This record gives sequence, structure tokens and C-alpha cells, in this order.
Amino acid sequence: MIKTLCVNDSNMPESLEPELRVKKGKEYTVVAVYNRVQPGANLGLILLELDLEESNGPYSCFQVNRFRFKQKDIPELIELIKACEGLQDFDPVELIEEEVLTEEEIF
Repeated sequence: MIKTLCVNDSNMPESLEPELRVKKGKEYTVVAVYNRVQPGANLGLILLELDLEESNGPYSCFQVNRFRFKQKDIPELIELIKACEGLQDFDPVELIEEEVLTEEEIF
């Protein structure tokens, strides 16, 4: 499983219960990548530690741009992305442009 670090917990939906919100500086485990199909949306992450299905709300994942990844985990992340329905042709350069993947270890 891939570990990721939350770097942005701002502007979380008010309707999302506080205990289901990500926290800046906390490490999480990615279990799946979700193709967010609404216009202007980016990839979403499903996290082991926070089960959004419990919220009975409209949210099913967290925006990928809230997180950063270690270099060593990038190949596994790319495999998770390509396993997601509708993302087989996804270009990982898009994540670099969103600053999700960086050249430095940040945690």
C-alpha cells in the first residue's frame, strides 16, 4: 500500500464530519484511486484511515492535490491509477504539473 502525506486540509466541505476530514501533516494509506468525472475535477484518493462511505454524504474520495507522495512510491501509484476504470491512458505528467509528485522527499 502507498503512504501519502496530507499537505492541504483547507476548504474541506462543511457538511463532511470533522472526524472524516484529512489533517495537514498526517500520513495516510492509499487503497484506491478514483476517477472524478465532474468537470474540472482531478483524481480522487480513497484512504484506509477515513471511510467516507460512513458519512452517507456525496463525497467518495479526497482530491489528490491535497497530498504528496514519496519518490519510491510513484511506480505503485501509477499502477493504481492505471487500474482505475477510465484512467488506463492517464498521463502521470498531469500529477507533476499539479505538484502532487515532486522530485524531493517531503516526508
